[in-house]
Amino acid sequence: MNIFGYFLAIIMALTFAFPATTAFADDNDDDRRSHVSDRDKDDDDDDDDDDDKKKKKKKKKRDRDDDVELELERVVYNAKKNQLRVSGELDDFEGRAELTVTDTALGLELGTIRVRGDDDFSKSISLDGLPVPCRVTVSIGGESVSKKVKRAPDTCSKFTKTITGLVTDGPIPFATVSVTVGGVTYTTVADENGFYSLDVATATVEELIQIGATGTDPETGTPIEFVNLTGTFEQLLSDEPQNVTNVTTASYILAVEANGGTEPTTLAELQAAETAVDATELFELAAVIKLLVDDPNYVLPPGFNSVLDFASDSTAVSDFVATADPADVDQALEAILADSNLVVGFDENGIPDYLDPDYPPPPNNDNPDDGNDNDNPDDDNPGNVETFNFLTES
Repeated sequence: MNIFGYFLAIIMALTFAFPATTAFADDNDDDRRSHVSDRDKDDDDDDDDDDDKKKKKKKKKRDRDDDVELELERVVYNAKKNQLRVSGELDDFEGRAELTVTDTALGLELGTIRVRGDDDFSKSISLDGLPVPCRVTVSIGGESVSKKVKRAPDTCSKFTKTITGLVTDGPIPFATVSVTVGGVTYTTVADENGFYSLDVATATVEELIQIGATGTDPETGTPIEFVNLTGTFEQLLSDEPQNVTNVTTASYILAVEANGGTEPTTLAELQAAETAVDATELFELAAVIKLLVDDPNYVLPPGFNSVLDFASDSTAVSDFVATADPADVDQALEAILADSNLVVGFDENGIPDYLDPDYPPPPNNDNPDDGNDNDNPDDDNPGNVETFNFLTES
């Protein structure tokens, strides 16, 4: 082949080669465009899947309070720390949740704990100022589960209080003291000074508390039965002493009388009865009780076994007062008003002015120049002794 023919062959070969290369490139461009289109379609499908997941997640979040699964594994009381340890598991709940813990028996909310959903939890609740529950109910939304409390004391699901005070007229040593609340009676013995201390418990703080004391006066040998109807358990959560005295006994007797002859059983009844009691009558009756207990010249009339029995009989009290020396009764009354252990719980507004030992004494009725028409040198009431109109109603 000559030179010319050789170059011609090369040119023809190149001519056929370039169209093929161009066609191949076009095919590659079509393939790339096809792949891009497919990828965009896949991305759209992924976006649709994400939207579906978000919708499902939102629905689950709306319904989680209803569909949540709560399981309590263990509830333990720690007496040293006065805490509850609540352990369990919360399923089908996303994010953080707040669980409410309640005393099952009392219906009293003990507190809340924050936990993470779809996970185990173990949280503590302080019980400062709250009763230890026998059983707790843990709830969230419409789901609730209860569990018995391990290591709970015998007084669980009850409010507890240590009641202290004196049994006194002067002090009554070694008196037997009984505290009754909610139909349960707790008993102890006072010390040689009449002081007592007693732990009590109740499931309802609205219950009235009655404190009774029996004993014998160490000097006269008179059998003593004193009472104090103190009010509700809730009112006793303060640390004020609850003394049992001639004054509280007189108050109890007159409150029962004002309540139609029956002991008040609610705070409303007690308050209404005590409001109806005249303060003068109250302290006068207390003076009669003190006179019987302290003065050996006065003894219980036949047929009465205790001062409470006697003082509850208005006719017997009237007969006693008719024969008692007014000066002795006055002295007993003055001793009561001067003894802070006997008038504890009474403010100055509850004591009539003329019964107050700091009140100015009455004028002397025997002064012939005072213009008093009642002056009588022979009367039984010299002006420096005040007499009282005691319980004369039969």
